[in-house]
This record gives sequence, C-alpha cells and structure tokens, in this order.
Amino acid sequence: MCARLTGASSVSLQQHALNKQMQRRLKRDRNASWLIHFGGWLVLAALLVLLWHLISVVLPMVRSPELLETDKHPLAINGELLYSTQIQQENLFIARHNDCSLGFYQQALHTPSLASLHRMPFPCSTRLSVFEDKGYYFISSLDEHHILRVKELTFLENGVQSNQIFSERLPNLYLTQTTQFEMRMQEAKWSVVFSDGASKQAYWLDPENQREPVHHFYSNVTQLTTLPDAPQRMLQSQNNVKQVNWRNEVIWQKAFEQNITFFQLLPSGKGFFIQFEKGALEKWVFTNLGGNVDYQRAFTLQGKETIKQIQFLPVMHLAIVGTDSKLMMLNFTTGEIVNEQSWSHLLLNDVQSTFYWHGKYLGIVDTGALRLFEVQRAKASITLSNLFAKLWYEGYNAPEYVWQSSAGADNYQTKYSVIPLIIGSVKAALLAICVALPLGLGAAVYTAYFAPSRARKWLKPAIEMLEAIPSVVIGFIAAIWLLPLGEANLAGVLGFFLLLPLFCVLVVLLHRGVKSVTGRTLPINLRFCFVYLLAFAYVLSEVIPLMMHLLIQFDVPALFFKEEQDTHSKNTVVVAIALGIAIAPSIYSLAEDAIFEVPGTLKKASYALGATRLQTLLNVVLKVAYPGILSALMLGFSRALGETMILLMVTGNTPIAEWDLMAGMRSLTANLAIELPESEVGGVQYQVLFFTALLLLVFTMGINTIAELLRLRLKKKYRHD
Repeated sequence: MCARLTGASSVSLQQHALNKQMQRRLKRDRNASWLIHFGGWLVLAALLVLLWHLISVVLPMVRSPELLETDKHPLAINGELLYSTQIQQENLFIARHNDCSLGFYQQALHTPSLASLHRMPFPCSTRLSVFEDKGYYFISSLDEHHILRVKELTFLENGVQSNQIFSERLPNLYLTQTTQFEMRMQEAKWSVVFSDGASKQAYWLDPENQREPVHHFYSNVTQLTTLPDAPQRMLQSQNNVKQVNWRNEVIWQKAFEQNITFFQLLPSGKGFFIQFEKGALEKWVFTNLGGNVDYQRAFTLQGKETIKQIQFLPVMHLAIVGTDSKLMMLNFTTGEIVNEQSWSHLLLNDVQSTFYWHGKYLGIVDTGALRLFEVQRAKASITLSNLFAKLWYEGYNAPEYVWQSSAGADNYQTKYSVIPLIIGSVKAALLAICVALPLGLGAAVYTAYFAPSRARKWLKPAIEMLEAIPSVVIGFIAAIWLLPLGEANLAGVLGFFLLLPLFCVLVVLLHRGVKSVTGRTLPINLRFCFVYLLAFAYVLSEVIPLMMHLLIQFDVPALFFKEEQDTHSKNTVVVAIALGIAIAPSIYSLAEDAIFEVPGTLKKASYALGATRLQTLLNVVLKVAYPGILSALMLGFSRALGETMILLMVTGNTPIAEWDLMAGMRSLTANLAIELPESEVGGVQYQVLFFTALLLLVFTMGINTIAELLRLRLKKKYRHD
C-alpha cells in the first residue's frame, strides 16, 4: 500500500514539474512573441516617422506664398522721403526736408518714435540721390555748376559719418526742373543717367582715372537702364529695344510688332521682362549665339492689366508684379502665377504708390505712412516645373535640365532641376546591374547547382562576406587604383569589344587554314575559347597603346582618345565596375538561395527524361527559381540606387542630364551628401534636398514592393508543390 502511494506521489510530482516547465516555456514563447511583434512594429513606426519628417519638411513647398502686413510706421517727416531700409533690426529713413537739408532717422522695430541721427545741409539747387551698392550706402549730389560728388555713408550707433570718394564736373549737361538722375557703380565704370520725359542724358565715369566723362544724349527713349555687371545699357522706345556699350555702339537690337507698355531688366541683367499693348508679358533671356549677344523669348504670360512695377526675390525665383488692381506673385523662371492679392485685400488706400524692398520686407508708402509686408512662405514659389521641366535659363542657348544650387551672386538664379540627379542615379544603377548580374548570377548558378556540397559550404559564406566590405573602401580602391587603370586602358577595353567579331572571324579562318594544311583542327571548347580571349586581350593591351601614341605624334584624330578630353567618361566605366562589385554579393545571396531550393525531384525527373545538366539548368531550375532571381535583381537595383560613397568618390559629381554612357553624372545620394551639410536649415535648397530624399525613399520602396509582388505572382505561376 505504501509503495502504491509512493509511486502515485512521484508521478504527481513529475507531472507538476512538467506543468511548471510547460508554463515557463509558454511564458518565454509569449515574451519572445511579444518582443518580436514589438520590434516589428517599432521598425514600421521608425519608417513612418522618417517618412513623416521628410513630408513635413517638404510640405511648405506645396502652399502658396502670401503677403502679410507686419508693421506700420507713420512718417512724421517734413519733407520728401528719399530712401529707407533696414539695418541690424532697425529702420533707417533718409529724407529731404523743406529747408533742403538731408535728415537721417532711426527707428526700432515695432516702435512708432523716430530718433534723429544726423542733419546734412545742402543748397536747394543741389539735386540728391541716395543708393546702395554691394552693402555700402552712398549719396550722389549734383550742384548748380554740374559738379557731381559721391559720398560714402557710415552708420554709427548714434550718428552718421560721410566721406567724399569722388568728384567730377559733367560737361554738356542740360537740366530742367523735372530732371531726375540716378547713379550705378560698377568695377570698371560708373553710370549716371538723367531723365527728363523722353529725353535721356547718360555719362560713363572712370573712378580710377578721372578723364573726360563719356557723354551720350538720347531722344525719344522711353526707358534707359544700365546693366548691373557690364558697362552697357538697354534702351527702350515704343516698339524697339536695343543694347549699347559705353561707346554707344549697338550690340543687339530688336523691333517688336506691338508697342511696349512696360520694360524692366532682370536682377542679373541677363534678360528682361516686356509687356505689350495687348497685355502679353514676355520674358527674354540672354543667349550667346556664336560669340554674339542675342536674346530669346523664354515664355509668354497672357494678361490684360498693365504692369506698373516688378520686384524680385532671385533666390526664391519669385517676382512681385504690381498692376492697377492687384499684386501678382510670379515664378519668373517658369512663368507660373503662384498667388494673387488685390490692393483692397491688403487694405491699401493709395494704389498708385510704388513698392520697394525695405530690408527683407516689402515697403509701400500709403497716405503718409510706411507699411511693411512680409512675404510668407516665399519658398513655396518653387514649383514642380522648377524641379522637373526643361527651362530656359539666363545665358543658355536652349531650355535645359540644370542643377546648380549655388549662384555666383545674389541676383543670379539658382537652378533646382532634379532630372540630372535622377538620370545619374538610374544610369549608375543600370551600369552596375550590367556588371553585377553576370557575376552574381554566375556565381550563384555554380555554387547552387554545379559545385560539390563540400565546396559550397565554404564558397557561399566567403562570397556573402564580401557584402560586409564597407562601400567607402570599395570607393577608395576604385578612385586610387581602378580609376587610373581605367584611364590608361580605356582604349584597349573599347577596342576589345569592338574588335571581338573580327577576332571570331579570324579564329574561324585560322581553324580552316590549320585543317587544310595539317588535317587537324584547333581545339574549340569552352576552356580553350577562354584562353583565346585572354590572348586576344593581352595582344590588344600591348598594341593599342602604341597605336594611340603614334596617332598623337602625327596629330591624327584618334577614335577613342582626345588629349583635351575630360576624364568623366572614364569615371563612368569605373563606376560600373566598382558599384557592380559592391552589389554583386546581394544578388548572389538571394539568387543562390532561390536556385538551391529547387526540389531535387524536379532535377531527377528531368534527368530521367534524358536531359543534360545544362538543359535541366536552363529549362527547369532557372524557370522554377525565376521569381527569386528577379527579386534579387530588383533588390540589387534598389541597393545600387541607394549607394552613396562609391558614387561620391568616383563619378566626378557633374550633374548632366544625358543618358550618354560617356558623360558625367551625379546621383541623388551623392548630391545629398555633398550639399546638405552646406545648406541653410529651412532654406529653399534645404527643402529641395529633402524633396530629393523623399523621392529616393519612395522610389526604392516602390521598387522593393514591385519586386515582392512580382515574386509572389511568379511563384504562383511556377509553383511546383
């Protein structure tokens, strides 16, 4: 009886221990399952956060710019306001008083009180003009004896200091009570223009060598404008526009079919806006036609209202156009109107007032007060046409895709076409696939189908370990060793592929000749063909450099080599090799698994039907493994699109929108690595770069999704279960 109780108790103890062990196992399984689910959702959440951050940075580009009033300053000044601007967060006003003196006033932002800085006496007969040039402020004065004086202004904390830098008498000058004058400084010459209705008088001054000023008189000229960076002027009269140099020689001239109602130069001076009687607004840009100055129409904007004035934000590609009833915000690169606001919407009384840039604000004098308007969301003036369309830029002979995110000066256009970057990325990826696919797929076929199992055990891990090599190492080797090697042997490589058909014909003729003489034939099989190709390549590597040297010595144009040619063509070949080697292990790993997982029963059935190993590979194994191979190819292409360091170190980074394999390139990823550290946070370039990052992310995710969908669909088609 005791033995039975002891046995029963031991069984219950064992059952209890098993239950506890099962509970611990279930608990571990639940914890592991929860941890795996949490990790998966965490990855998805990180992807969504990344996507949302990119969208949040790019989203302001979608909204329209708008003018919003920020401040209003009553101008309690007895006299005429000549100039106003903003310096170091303070408003500066320069006015001509009733006693003809010049007064300088300072006003803190958002405060109504004016503080007088300085008074500068002038005779009432002296004409004054205040202007700014490259961050410096000047006063030009013309007295009754026609003596022009230029003083540089220095604004101190509690005063203004003036220093005369130029003085010259202007001969042959005729003035009336309504004559106005303006002055523009250039490095070589200074321009002074006097306007009196349709009559214009213009002088060219030499600040370094004060000789007799060059004087020109123009009649029946509606507008005369001096170019900002060249000693040249544009003259507009009725339906005619012409460009003259400082000697008054005509450089370019064009007569239009309609009379001109508005004319204004672009900020760079490399083009102009022109409006005709019927209301059409046209933009004309400078082109270099065989060394001669020419202008071509970039776009036409149809309209009916007469334009009064245009102010530009060159970096934003934004022009603020004023008409009788409204203000239009125009992308002056693409010709798109991005927003319109009526004068009544801005609550302005005097719609005839002119507007100008008061620091970073748009200033409008309205009923004795200066009203300041801020351009909200100015970066939204960059449209999809700026990013994807062919545009006619200043200085180009035709519309082109151009990426040039930095300009030589603030008044020049930046260019944000992403097409050259997309073409560079896709071209590099396609070239890499052309190299990686034979390497990766060939190695996968060998290790998964032909190699013995013992060899596969060490070959497969060894090849997959190549994927762990940092891309910067591959790029460094390609730039230091492979690039000079490619430059030295490019002609030989091209000659090998071009002369390969001729080599095959020579081998066939040699085979026939040997057979007719000796009765024997040359060994023709895969191994000997490989030896023949190696011998042919070696002969070309020795002969072609000698031929190229002789061609250069005799000044004979060579087909594959030009002494002055850029090295970007050679870089493209090196990129294909380096990037192809980098992504080959990825293609190999996926393709090898797909080929190896083909059931052995299918292979044995093929052998039983009399098929050879090669026939079985082509007609059975590769077809069954086709979904996995296609997925490996597309994932390898996606991997090549996302590569950065190799393309950054080897390509030369020239954004050229050409599919020519011998042209330079810059990829989306390399462009981000180059320009993002130098871009201003929140600026136009910053937003455009984030847009390219979003474009790259969507592109790669799309390719991966398509690859997976194709794999599942083809798997159903070629199912073998």
